[in-house]
Amino acid sequence: MDRKNGACKMKLLIVDDEPYNLEAACRVLKESLDAEIVMAETVSQAIDVLLVLDFDLIITDVFIPMGADFKDYVGPRARKYQDDMQHLGGLALLDSIEKISNPPKILVHTACTDFALLQVFGEYVVGRIPKPAPIDIFLKEVRDALNSNDSWFL
Repeated sequence: MDRKNGACKMKLLIVDDEPYNLEAACRVLKESLDAEIVMAETVSQAIDVLLVLDFDLIITDVFIPMGADFKDYVGPRARKYQDDMQHLGGLALLDSIEKISNPPKILVHTACTDFALLQVFGEYVVGRIPKPAPIDIFLKEVRDALNSNDSWFL
């Protein structure tokens, strides 16, 4: 839902620094779910959008660039892991999402298979899409995530 004008169309935010890899998936999602798709390539872009729009689902890579003014977005979770992780983008995004009054579900789209790292994302994560994923798997995981009321890690 758009916070400024109250529109009710389903919105998905896709955060990935290689959006061209997701162009086909975005077209399919837009057509099959009749959803508005918003793309962000950095954490700062994603947070700027999250400040003005509500989303039903965020599909995010774990290892994404911070973008401009990244120090403004490093919260407690990202600070905790900053010495052990090279890319804090996903954690910094999560720190910002947790500040939203009604946070959206998160679907992790990543090649990362380290369960401990993915578990850091916590209760908002409702699933994981392996990267790369065939379009039918991608669409199924998105539909499952939208219909899920549970965390992936429970």
